[in-house]
Amino acid sequence: MFTKKQIRHLIQLKQKKYRRERKEFLVEGIRLCEELFRSCLTVNSLFVTKNFGEKERELALLEQSRDRNIEIKTLDDFVLHRFCATTTPQPIVAWVKMRDSNSKESLKKHFSLGRRFLVLDGVSEPGNVGTLLRTAEAFGWDSITFLGDCPELHNPKVLRASMGAAFRIPTFYSNYEEVLSIFEDTGVSYLLSLADEGAQFPLKETPPKLALFLGSEAHGVGRELRKNAYNAVNLKMCGGVESINVASAGAIFLYLLK
Repeated sequence: MFTKKQIRHLIQLKQKKYRRERKEFLVEGIRLCEELFRSCLTVNSLFVTKNFGEKERELALLEQSRDRNIEIKTLDDFVLHRFCATTTPQPIVAWVKMRDSNSKESLKKHFSLGRRFLVLDGVSEPGNVGTLLRTAEAFGWDSITFLGDCPELHNPKVLRASMGAAFRIPTFYSNYEEVLSIFEDTGVSYLLSLADEGAQFPLKETPPKLALFLGSEAHGVGRELRKNAYNAVNLKMCGGVESINVASAGAIFLYLLK
């Protein structure tokens, strides 16, 4: 039996508050669950509808779950759909444990070892954040750090837009003071992306250890960052276009600086 208390617990995981409190989140859909199973994350349980397993991809997921000793629960469609955040509910939902929180020491160690780091400063649209996660992984960047009012990594829209990158690329939460202190200690130079000032590509030189800051389209990056930045960069626009979507601009920067 699946109790009302258990159902309520899973429904609450659609909210950021409960995800953070319980260190758990849900993953919806066949494609995302396939990507999830390629990661090292711990899956508590798998919930599927009664007809799930009739197709080859579905059967493969069930076999992988059994190989990992993951509990599989078959539920009525209307029960499973109560957990889903998507408009068109999926026939499979995974209940997943978050990675351990990253301490300042682990963040410092990561920046000591890596070479390319993306920092999102108040990028608030989940689809943009997910797309940037996917793009950063595609072009070989080492991690993404969230500052300010960014949606959290386990937001359902972020997960869908990342297409699995959120399960693999290292991510951190920090603040201006901490991240700039760590950059100074670990020899990381940083670039700011600005809409109306800065160098054009190609840059004359690129530091061996580099962080790129992307800000929100409405507010840009924080002014406190400009004092010690290695440089600022922008994309020259044509016609009457003042700016482009931050995920589009970010993709160009991430490719040119990879």
